[in-house]
Amino acid sequence: MKKYLILLFLFISQKTYALENEYDSFGGRTISDASTLGDYILYYFNFFLVVAAGAAFIIIIFAGINYLISGDNFTKRLTAKKMIFNALIGLLIALGSVTILNTISPGNTVIPELNSQDYSEGINLIREGDNKTWVNDNVKKVAKDYNSIDWISPSEDLPAIYIFETPDYTGFSQEILNGSSVFVPENSSIWFLWNKPGSYILYDSVDFKKGNKDLPLSLTKDKTSLAVDLFDNITRSIKINQPKNDSTKEYGLILFTEERFEGTCVWSFNDISDLSIDKDPENHLAIGLDQLSSIKKIIGSTEKGAQITIYNRANCQNLEHDKSSKKCTINTSKTNINIIEECLNQQVDFRGEEVLSINFDSDNAGVLLKANNGNCQYFEKKGVNTCISLIKYGNIYDPKKDILPEQLTLFSLDK
Repeated sequence: MKKYLILLFLFISQKTYALENEYDSFGGRTISDASTLGDYILYYFNFFLVVAAGAAFIIIIFAGINYLISGDNFTKRLTAKKMIFNALIGLLIALGSVTILNTISPGNTVIPELNSQDYSEGINLIREGDNKTWVNDNVKKVAKDYNSIDWISPSEDLPAIYIFETPDYTGFSQEILNGSSVFVPENSSIWFLWNKPGSYILYDSVDFKKGNKDLPLSLTKDKTSLAVDLFDNITRSIKINQPKNDSTKEYGLILFTEERFEGTCVWSFNDISDLSIDKDPENHLAIGLDQLSSIKKIIGSTEKGAQITIYNRANCQNLEHDKSSKKCTINTSKTNINIIEECLNQQVDFRGEEVLSINFDSDNAGVLLKANNGNCQYFEKKGVNTCISLIKYGNIYDPKKDILPEQLTLFSLDK
């Protein structure tokens, strides 16, 4: 039996390796280099469901043969029966998981195939047989040939895409206007030109002009690493596309000098024509030219207020009988607040104290802490717990080097 399982393992390993290059279809689902995390989860769920069914089938066949040839050997017959029973139980569990996931999220598992109409933006890359791959972000390398393009976003949100003849957005590029369709070859690359509200555009020259790059970089969501788009440390100006007919919402960005939202930072809800110019409180202190590595997108509310309380104790504790236990409430949005000065205004002396925990008095608060060395860390409420019980970690705390949070910026989020 072991050798059959080894063969199955080798088959899985070979298939998994092939997936890195070919992205075969499982359960009617195909992924590309541009697929989202959810797409990958559903794809590999289908893949391992097929593997589980195959393993159960092999075990049942093997056990059935053992049962037939066991003769009067009671022990072998009993072992074969247990193997068949366990294989059937495993198969029922695997099939039951499909039913459960289809109940929780209909249409997102093997039966039926997830339709691209469920997505609201981007494009579909079409292969033979109307096999669609959804894409809404830049693709460094297209995994397969695609016969045509189906546009999901309207032209006012996505005016065009650019298809480069070689990976990493190199070689000759062809502008494809919204509504047009062309053959998209394997090993090409795709560059999106977004213009929808909430998108933002990075330029490698000041005053929103092109520099050495053929095209600006347009994005619609957080970016943990601009190196992925070959745009690391070259940004010099930024445009933010605000809502057109919604005055209750505004879009902003927190700009970080290191990947994964680390390093020093600034924030802005307005276009920045020159990242070296300080426009206090925005882009303050100026992040500078050619320094940007990651971006956190903020969806702000112009109508709702926000409030947090900071504590010098873990778990958002303020012990009335302990005079050294302190808390300070902050509700001023979009201002770089000096923590000590703000708390002194409330007759709370935070001098020499550490901010150890934060309570989100309102669910829509976002908090940017900046240490005295300029390093930043962003927090917002996740789940039902309103307290960040201990924030003494990351790059904003190092008491041995006297690195502690010094400034705070509160954002009122559109939640």
